Amino acid sequence: MNLNIIKDDSWKICEVCDNEGNSPLLAWFNGLNKKYQGSVRRMLAIINTVATDRAGPTLLKKDISHEVNKNESIYEFIAGDLRLLWFYSKDERRMIVCGCQHLKKSQKANKIEVPRIIDIKKEYIASYRTGEIIYFKDGKKVERSYE
Repeated sequence: MNLNIIKDDSWKICEVCDNEGNSPLLAWFNGLNKKYQGSVRRMLAIINTVATDRAGPTLLKKDISHEVNKNESIYEFIAGDLRLLWFYSKDERRMIVCGCQHLKKSQKANKIEVPRIIDIKKEYIASYRTGEIIYFKDGKKVERSYE
């Protein structure tokens, strides 16, 4: 599994990426209609806040981040109609992994993206255990920075 490090401060925020380390989140942001640019800025501010505060995601109110699947401990960040699904790494201290982003279409969690992030979480766990995670930062491979 390939992970792009979005932010690495008090918390490490990663996203699943391709073999070249390209950011699907950044590509998604860039492809959104201009009417979502305020929400994009808010989402980036949420990511920055989580990464830079030792309290991490726990400091966010429920209208900004909450659990969408209790069985699998899947959460989402919310900025306007933008949604970013994520989970805590159980293996690396103060790290979250983002895996699916989408536009809100209803009051309920997305029925396509939630199963997708659950599969990503399972793949992450298996890859971590076998040492098959490759980290990227700014499109370049990097060594694992902490465990």
